[in-house]
Amino acid sequence: MGTDNFSSVYFDALAVQYYDPQLGLSDVGANSDRIWDTCLIETTKKKREKFCKDIYGKFQEGVDKCIKLYNYCDQCCDTVIHPLETILNFACFRGCIREAKAANVRVMEKKIADAELLAALRGNWNP
Repeated sequence: MGTDNFSSVYFDALAVQYYDPQLGLSDVGANSDRIWDTCLIETTKKKREKFCKDIYGKFQEGVDKCIKLYNYCDQCCDTVIHPLETILNFACFRGCIREAKAANVRVMEKKIADAELLAALRGNWNP
């Protein structure tokens, strides 16, 4: 698959397989450590806090800094993909931030829908 429009291409993982010039791709030496789903899934504040407490323990100042979204995504992606692998690390970081913002929008939309439903049930709803 090829494209010239790279602004709409997103990665959430990379599969690395051994390549032999005579045999082609092989599962020998396959590496599945290039998946950063955990950084995309665990973006709620409670999950960020758990992740940060696992790293910093009782050091509350470190936990407080780590819980902030950009710091969390940076820490999480650095644990999954080494920072020297800059392209993959940045793809993880960008995906983490994007997913966290989208999750916040979904939560707000659900809260608004719940409030409108509650107001309609009480008879206070005005269109």
